[in-house]
Amino acid sequence: MIIIYGNIGTGKTTLAKELTKHGFVAICFDDVVKMHDKVYGEDGSFLLSLAQTQEVYDKMHEQAKALLAQGKKVVLESMYFKEQRDQAKALGKHVLVEVACDETAIKERLQSRTEGPDLKLYLHYKDMMESEDCLKIDTTNTTPEQACEQVLQGEHL
Repeated sequence: MIIIYGNIGTGKTTLAKELTKHGFVAICFDDVVKMHDKVYGEDGSFLLSLAQTQEVYDKMHEQAKALLAQGKKVVLESMYFKEQRDQAKALGKHVLVEVACDETAIKERLQSRTEGPDLKLYLHYKDMMESEDCLKIDTTNTTPEQACEQVLQGEHL
C-alpha cells in the first residue's frame, strides 16, 4: 500500500492516478468526499465538519482494507494530517510518500482549477502540514511519469 500526502495543489491526485497504470487501485479523498453534497463553498472554503471529514477517511480506509484483503495494490491519497496518516499506516505494510511543490507552481495549478479548493485554502493549511521521515517527491519540475517512477523505486525501501 502506498499512502500519498501533501498540501493542496502539489500533485497528489495526479500521482495516484498515474500509479493506477502500474496496477494500483487509487482511493482519493476528492473522489470519496463526493458522498457529501456540498464540500467546498463558492469561495473555495472547506465546508465539512471534523466528524464529516473523519467519515470520509473511514470510508477510504474501509475500501483499502477490502482491496488489500483481496491482494490488490492500493494507493491512498489525501492531504492526510498526522492523525489520519497514522490511521492509514495502521492498515498494513505501506510506503509513505510526501508530495511537495514550489508555491508559485501551486498557485498556478490552483488558479487553473474550475472547482474544489483554492489558494485561500492552500494558504490556510500550508503551515499545518507535518512532515515525517518518508519518501519525498517535489513535483515542481517533475512529470507525473517521473514522480511515479520515484515512488515505484521507493516502494521497495
